[in-house]
Amino acid sequence: MGTVRSKTVSVLSSKVLGRIVSIHVREGDRVKEGRLLVEIDDREMRAQFEKSRAGLKEAQYALDEIEKAIRGGEAEKKAADARLALASSTLDRYKGLFERRSVSSQEFDEVQTKNTAAKADADQASERLQALIAKKARPSPGLTKPRPIREMPRHS
Repeated sequence: MGTVRSKTVSVLSSKVLGRIVSIHVREGDRVKEGRLLVEIDDREMRAQFEKSRAGLKEAQYALDEIEKAIRGGEAEKKAADARLALASSTLDRYKGLFERRSVSSQEFDEVQTKNTAAKADADQASERLQALIAKKARPSPGLTKPRPIREMPRHS
């Protein structure tokens, strides 16, 4: 008596660990490339996938909010710069008027104070905008290099 052996031996392995829930072939069956041989319980993997997807959506929402805040900050800075330009030109005019004694010290002081306040507002708007831009550039905790998300395949 002898032993029959196949010319080819195939070793199967999985890329993920898990409990086998279904075997679709039997020993000795002929199979073609791409055929589903074994199903592994993927509930835990799917739960992790959904958790990751939710985290990505949350990160995208946060990024959208930062971008919206940046647009608001840019508009605020532009307005502050315009107020500063007006206050500076007004101060320049009042300097000439004050030197000719056409305005009182009180009026000149008020214009000078408005210019100083406009400068502080413009600086503050610029700092807020820079902080928002820096926040956008900072990676979110738990996020790594973005990769495209593909739907998990469903085997039926």
